[in-house]
Amino acid sequence: MKTRTWSQETLLPHNSTTGQLPGLRASGLGVKVGGYRMADSRQDKKKKKKKKKKKKKKKKKKKKKKKKKKKKKKKKKKKSRITVAD
Repeated sequence: MKTRTWSQETLLPHNSTTGQLPGLRASGLGVKVGGYRMADSRQDKKKKKKKKKKKKKKKKKKKKKKKKKKKKKKKKKKKSRITVAD
């Protein structure tokens, strides 16, 4: 791979999400600048992973709702109505 000297204008803050031009960040592959790919910094990757995990946890938390216990009704015993003749 060719080495390239970076001028201040082409150098993007590739390990910060602010000041990023939209569409310049390739999905998880880093930032493409003039046909040269700069890898995302390790911290960036870690941050992304953490965010994903947090999102997943939130989704799981939402799903887990406490089920209300149904109270069982006691059945009353019917008294036999048969009258015994004297």
